[in-house]
Amino acid sequence: MRYNAHNHGNDKAEFLSGFHCDDKVLPVITLVVYWGADNWDAPVTLREMYPEGVDESILKYATDYKMNLISPAKMTDQQLDVFRSDLKAVLKFTKDKTELANLVNNNQDYKSLDRLAAQTISVCSGQNFNFPVGEERIDVCKAIDDMITDARNEGVNEATNEGMRNVIATVKDLNLGKDVAVQQLAKRYPLSQEAAVEFVHHNW
Repeated sequence: MRYNAHNHGNDKAEFLSGFHCDDKVLPVITLVVYWGADNWDAPVTLREMYPEGVDESILKYATDYKMNLISPAKMTDQQLDVFRSDLKAVLKFTKDKTELANLVNNNQDYKSLDRLAAQTISVCSGQNFNFPVGEERIDVCKAIDDMITDARNEGVNEATNEGMRNVIATVKDLNLGKDVAVQQLAKRYPLSQEAAVEFVHHNW
């Protein structure tokens, strides 16, 4: 059996702690992501939570702790573009819920997201997207398109108008606006642009 001096330590204290006097550690940076669409208005340091009037002679011995906050609502698109993972798509969506319109329009950023990122978007939008079981990369554009199609199919058996109303209701739930509703009706039903606009106007 191979003897590992590091695991045993040079003395009893090192053996019990599993940590040697000459061991080194790497820094760990903790990031806090605020998913709200409004601005963060709470403290970001421990010192900010102290009451006014605390003597500086005491504060100089008190360790301050800073929270590394990521708040999309306060960040520009250029700052968000620094992120290279799927987190960028999630943060951009969190900053502006109207980003869902880009999903319907097949924005390439959302064509292949990590499953956890796609689920986060689903939760933030308040919608229960039907993601394929077992797939780790998710096409969120297709998930939203399927959701609108399902809304149509649920009502089409009773009447075409009811199916179109279901499409409009789904678009409203996704906060996408009338223009997207018109676009979806014209895409899915044999309607002219003018007829789609009129139907949305009367059923919004």
